[in-house]
Amino acid sequence: FFIFFLFAAPAAALSALGVGDLPDTSKWYFHADFKEMRSTEAGQQLYGWLQKEVFEDVREEAGVDLDKEADYLTAFATEDDGLVLIIEGNISQDTEDKVMAMGAANGSLDKFGSGNKTFFHIKDDDIDIDDGNIDIDMDSFDNGAFFSFAIKNKLLVTSTQDHMEELLANKGKVA
Repeated sequence: FFIFFLFAAPAAALSALGVGDLPDTSKWYFHADFKEMRSTEAGQQLYGWLQKEVFEDVREEAGVDLDKEADYLTAFATEDDGLVLIIEGNISQDTEDKVMAMGAANGSLDKFGSGNKTFFHIKDDDIDIDDGNIDIDMDSFDNGAFFSFAIKNKLLVTSTQDHMEELLANKGKVA
């Protein structure tokens, strides 16, 4: 559940991300501007669905209120290095503490450093995401997930240590 929470936790990214901002080996990307969704009539319908179907579940399961903290979400996958997820918003210390506690409780949690920035690796061998309605391919996280709160107002999640170190070196921006 923990790695799914990180993957499904809508909240962040690079405000003006385009195809040219991604690595050449990117297979796909997704970007959502929740801040803009909340402020436009057309976006409010989709945002309402997200509140009901995603944010509410995360709040109930993890005690984290993404509706209040999430502004942007960007995710992409590369051919060789797997998944990258960048969540941006007003991420509270309470949320950081809850994510760390869930990580420690659900698997092995290892601490790493890159320069003067800290990141963590979680390996949860018991990941089973099947609620009968949603089938999520978690192959990118077969070896666990790396995550960091070291960049202000961002949660970074990657499937490889190299991607995490690259993001941290570039202040959370895709190089």
